[in-house]
Amino acid sequence: PNWSYAAGYEKDGSTNDELIAAAVHIAKLSDVAVMVIGLPEAYESEGFDRNDMALPDAMVQLVKAVASVAAHSVVVLLGGAPMELPFADDVDSLIWAGLGGEACGEALDELLCGTIN
Repeated sequence: PNWSYAAGYEKDGSTNDELIAAAVHIAKLSDVAVMVIGLPEAYESEGFDRNDMALPDAMVQLVKAVASVAAHSVVVLLGGAPMELPFADDVDSLIWAGLGGEACGEALDELLCGTIN
């Protein structure tokens, strides 16, 4: 399959309107929009306590914006801790990938392309 990529948010989870706009543009042109999101390192590292279970606002904004224009939307969640998913009803599919390690990318490729189920 042909793939296009847009970052969607900064690595630290901060909001960047240009990155969200680029992802929305690609989603409008695509059959399926796959968004890979999760907790930034600082949210799950030892010695840090979270005040809530929220994802960074940039990720929530990205998912809502892309899901509103995508023909089909899939969110892949990476992380080892609980997360609030305020967009759960806005997307077609949610995949929990946990902390998949080095084989996670290949496993997701096989799952999303129907090689495995």
